[in-house]
Amino acid sequence: MSELRERGEDAKEEEIEKGSPVTISSGSSYYGPGWFATDSDQGERHEGDPFDMQSQNADQPSWGWLWTHWTALNSTGTAVNVLGKHKHTVLVQGVEISHLKCSEPATRSVIRTPPIGDGGSLEMPARWAFNVEAAHPVPHALTDDNLVGDPKPMDLALEQGDQREVEIRFFSTKKSCTFEAHLVISSNGKKYRERLPAPWGSNTFRVTAPAAGYSYATTYVATTDINSLIARVPSQDITWDKYNRPEYVGPL
Repeated sequence: MSELRERGEDAKEEEIEKGSPVTISSGSSYYGPGWFATDSDQGERHEGDPFDMQSQNADQPSWGWLWTHWTALNSTGTAVNVLGKHKHTVLVQGVEISHLKCSEPATRSVIRTPPIGDGGSLEMPARWAFNVEAAHPVPHALTDDNLVGDPKPMDLALEQGDQREVEIRFFSTKKSCTFEAHLVISSNGKKYRERLPAPWGSNTFRVTAPAAGYSYATTYVATTDINSLIARVPSQDITWDKYNRPEYVGPL
């Protein structure tokens, strides 16, 4: 009986070793951008409409509506929990960007989202940043201000049963880009590619640089009171810092 059980355990271990070296699940450290932009008429069409903080309806102002019809401004990203499965040390070595398509930045409208909140994390995630417009995007440190820092190799090692949250940010400074991304993982001399999930259940990431001169046709904020509304605001109520990041400075 003992011998049969051991054989069964050995067979299970062999099956695990044949498969992916990691299990990837959703993390909690990435909350999305605070601003979005679009070339569509979504702002004009829904000006004055309530923003439903609980809904996922892509046809009415909500988080689903933002991720479906608008594009993350300046940066986008994801956070995943990576669990080592192989008995050999698993190395997270990089990110591969594919299916990259870039065009001119979105210029019609920009919008500030309602507060997203911060779920907190028991342990600081491993954090990296990538400039998707680079000829060969390489990992950089993600600074405390959520900017691209100095080059920083991805050398995260996981033993069997180890789990670590990984946060990845993708930046664009000149173009509007769509792309897919995979974690590059090494285990026992073999390379593996594990897809990184894009926000809102998609396989495709989208990010846009600001419009030239920040010249948007219309500007909006989703007001922050309990009954959040899509409100048009004058462009002078939005200021831009040296990193091309907007801030709403108008009346609350």
